[in-house]
Amino acid sequence: MKPVSRKLLMAVCAVFSFIALFLVLYLPVQPKGEVLASDWKIQVGEDSITSSLPYQQSIQGLTTAVFTKQITYKQGDALVLTGLKGQAVQVLLNDHTIFALGDFAAPSANIWNKTFLVPLPEGETQPGTLEIHLSSASFPISISTPPYILDKESAGLRVALIDFIYGDLLMISIGGSILIGMILIILSLLRKKSWNAEVFMGIASIFGAVETFDYQFRVSTGSLSNFLFTKKILMIAGYLAAFFFVVGMEKYYCDKFHISKYLAIPSIFTVVVISIQTDLVIFSELLTILNLLMLVDLVVAVTYIIKSAKSNDLLIIPAIWLILGFLQLVVVQVFHLNWPYVLSYIILMSTVVFGINMLIEFNRVFLEKEDLEKRIDIDTLTTAYNRNVLGKASKKQYDVLILMDLDNFKSYNDRHGHQKGDRILIQFAEIVKNNMRPNDLVVRYGGDEFLVLLSDIGIIDAERVAARIRKEFEELTINDQLSVSYGIEKIVHSIDSDLTKADRLMYAMKQAKREQKK
Repeated sequence: MKPVSRKLLMAVCAVFSFIALFLVLYLPVQPKGEVLASDWKIQVGEDSITSSLPYQQSIQGLTTAVFTKQITYKQGDALVLTGLKGQAVQVLLNDHTIFALGDFAAPSANIWNKTFLVPLPEGETQPGTLEIHLSSASFPISISTPPYILDKESAGLRVALIDFIYGDLLMISIGGSILIGMILIILSLLRKKSWNAEVFMGIASIFGAVETFDYQFRVSTGSLSNFLFTKKILMIAGYLAAFFFVVGMEKYYCDKFHISKYLAIPSIFTVVVISIQTDLVIFSELLTILNLLMLVDLVVAVTYIIKSAKSNDLLIIPAIWLILGFLQLVVVQVFHLNWPYVLSYIILMSTVVFGINMLIEFNRVFLEKEDLEKRIDIDTLTTAYNRNVLGKASKKQYDVLILMDLDNFKSYNDRHGHQKGDRILIQFAEIVKNNMRPNDLVVRYGGDEFLVLLSDIGIIDAERVAARIRKEFEELTINDQLSVSYGIEKIVHSIDSDLTKADRLMYAMKQAKREQKK
């Protein structure tokens, strides 16, 4: 497949997977059962209107809006509230409070991404007056999804599913994102590469996890000043996560910073503008403008990076996710759509996907390095280990060593040629390996000398192993009348020193064979 076609395929996959994620978030929160969407009286201060939901009310400061509706609930006994934009909420039925959350004098709860199940009093099927009081000191007050009434069992299952998607699953993603971010940074430090793609993606992953705490339900964030400070930290983390994600991508793809250094300017500007804000309302209005600015920068940056990419087209998917996530965020804020925000999931998913890819790549490099090291330690002819491995072996690993040498092998080589001589060496090495256990080691120590290191064994059993090897070799080469001599020594001091003793024993066996032939 051509590179352009692969990139197009990845782009299509990114779009469809984004749509799938959006539907997973969107469908469970859509109203079901007895939907309370119309004929709401909405009062803000002295002003009062009748409207349908969804509804949004802009604010200039600390504001409370009261939504009132006449209801009956013959088909259910639980009220489900979702998509409430505000920082304090109170629900009354016939002037009796049935649910309350947050401080209306200093609203700082985080309820906009939370779904609430409110049990309705039993036995009241006559028309009643339902009131929802929403208070906000920062963002516009709104009910983006009409409340609805279900039976408690159905409502409980539905809210449990929503809580899992918007709460539990998000927390799992946050934990995974922080863990992967830390692993990437640690791996980079271990490789002594301070400013590579792993570091930037690790930082992006951690910042993305921090920003996602803005999506978590909180009963209170303390005072309004604490609420503003917390909101600033979380928003700055989100913008920095997007910036470092692009930096990591460019470093990974291009190994240089062509576009990221220009993206740094609006990112720094965004951080500074957020940091100096003292008014919650102005701060919330600025976020829409800043999101639009970041979206434009990201589109330019990611387009450039994708165009420059020469490998691993799979990573185009998280890049497009990021663009679509910011685009969806801006569209929801500008047009006040009844859509869930996808960006937090996108940042987490993108950094996790990139992080997993980096870990897979790191593992591949590690395995290649390990394979290369093994090849350096392997004798290419016999596939036994060579002498390099002895420097890595510890005497604690092995109990007995056997030094083996083929008798009169040089003269055999001279008579029959090196090709046949090599075949004999290969066959002997195979016999030795077939008589070894997984924890034993065979080393081609010299031309026709082999060193066998045995673990968990005594001298007598080692003698049986050596004798068995010699017998099998002599039977295999009976026509060539070849044999083998060996010396066995218990490893006490070190492999090198005890090898010298085994060498003397081996040559003593050779000398004894010569004496027998005379």
